[in-house]
Amino acid sequence: GRGVLQPEKGAETKVSLMQIDGGRDARYVVAVNDSWIGTQADWHQVKERLIPSERIDAAGRLYDGTEEKLIGTFGPVDCDLSTTIARVYAVLPREIAATALAADRSIKAGDDLPVSVSFLDTGKKPLEAVVPFHMSLIRPDGKVDREFYRSTARDGRFAMSIPVAQNAPAGTWTVAARCQLNG
Repeated sequence: GRGVLQPEKGAETKVSLMQIDGGRDARYVVAVNDSWIGTQADWHQVKERLIPSERIDAAGRLYDGTEEKLIGTFGPVDCDLSTTIARVYAVLPREIAATALAADRSIKAGDDLPVSVSFLDTGKKPLEAVVPFHMSLIRPDGKVDREFYRSTARDGRFAMSIPVAQNAPAGTWTVAARCQLNG
């Protein structure tokens, strides 16, 4: 089928596009540099303008997941593949405004720490979308104990239990989550 973005150059492009359905509120477009000289390790630097192939609501937002930033309102985008072989874009109907992160406030060493994550729009409504994120469990001394790269499910929710070691140091531990669409 047709994706939400297409190369402005049409069939002459050196960029392949693949679209992934990320739930009710997200579509992802992966742009791949298709040019190579003698081997696939020998790439040309490619820049291509990608244009919308369908109309999206004026509130629609375009994210560069590779650079973890909001590009702005959905529209044409200059896809720069001069320093990377692929780039990931996300199209959402509303802007991600906040991260809803919840974890138990009091646990003992040896227990599991339940954690949940979702992402909210400016009206504090959860996005029903697969949204990639980075989560860290930070020790009382400020050092990262563990890191996870995860995503919400298609309904926009994520939950897991993190085992805490029996010999974990006492004190205030922190759980931090960073959306990989807008940093």
